[in-house]
Amino acid sequence: MFRLSVKAFLIGLLALSSLWVAVAFVPILYSIVAPPRDLQQVICALEMRCSAPPEAAAAVQAALASAGPLRRAVQVGYYSGVTGTVQVNASHISKRTQISYAAWFQNVPKPMLLLVSRSESDGVFEGYRVGEGEPMSLIVGYAKPLLLFAFSLYLVRRKNNPPAMDRAAS
Repeated sequence: MFRLSVKAFLIGLLALSSLWVAVAFVPILYSIVAPPRDLQQVICALEMRCSAPPEAAAAVQAALASAGPLRRAVQVGYYSGVTGTVQVNASHISKRTQISYAAWFQNVPKPMLLLVSRSESDGVFEGYRVGEGEPMSLIVGYAKPLLLFAFSLYLVRRKNNPPAMDRAAS
């Protein structure tokens, strides 16, 4: 029978939690280095420094009317996903890209989570969306992998106190 040592289990847990942290944070770092130009242009239009892409003009105008010009935006999240639907006679593929910003607007007293997204279906552009997000979803989404990583790192690095299971077996 295969017997897994506690140390090997903890190292495996650390490796999996490291992978989870990488999956959560590498896309954000990549989007900061190489951001989608059209979504950056939407932010530029919200700051009133340039014109919005023609397809995003209505979403930008609605955001400017309700919150005023964007004073500052700091990128805090990135999502890009593809969804496929298979039916008997056809299949459909939807793609969505979304960037989250901590944003400060002229007419809003507090910072807010700004979501700027682009969607397309079957390779046909559907539109842009500019809206407010729920900050707690961002915190929960990033806290889980970080907490598991910190906990597993603590368990692996702990040397003097062997786990209670090891002491009982001795």
